[in-house]
Amino acid sequence: MSDRVRRSATLRLEGPIEKVFPLFDPVNEAKWADGWAIEPVWPADGRVETGMVFTTPAGPGRRAVWALTRLDAEAGEVAYWVWFPDERVQHVEVACRAAGDKTEARVSYTLTALSQAGRKAVAAFDADGYARRMAHWESAINHHLATGGTLRAHAG
Repeated sequence: MSDRVRRSATLRLEGPIEKVFPLFDPVNEAKWADGWAIEPVWPADGRVETGMVFTTPAGPGRRAVWALTRLDAEAGEVAYWVWFPDERVQHVEVACRAAGDKTEARVSYTLTALSQAGRKAVAAFDADGYARRMAHWESAINHHLATGGTLRAHAG
């Protein structure tokens, strides 16, 4: 079992970068990601800025700790470190670039195991599953850009 895996995909989004890029910050993600909810740690008011720390649910009785490490609207880049206590850390990077009146967003995840449970999570983070996840992101973001609404996730 491997201790580390990296996956990347490019999303083709039906909106200009000025509308798309903000959707990758932790507050605006709730506009398109069904069920996404953060609990701000710092700043306590949930203001989005480099250095922001927040938590999200990570299973029954568990929370993931996120740190926003890069937020550069001019470059179209955002990055996070995510810690799943006693399991793994993840580095999440999004790089947006204008493609005419549309946007291409390169989304990369790097998972590093911290334990046997983390090695199982790394092993389960396969290319096919990542491709499905990114296809859903692309559909959900494009749905939001077209309608202003949230595409509901399918149960099961």
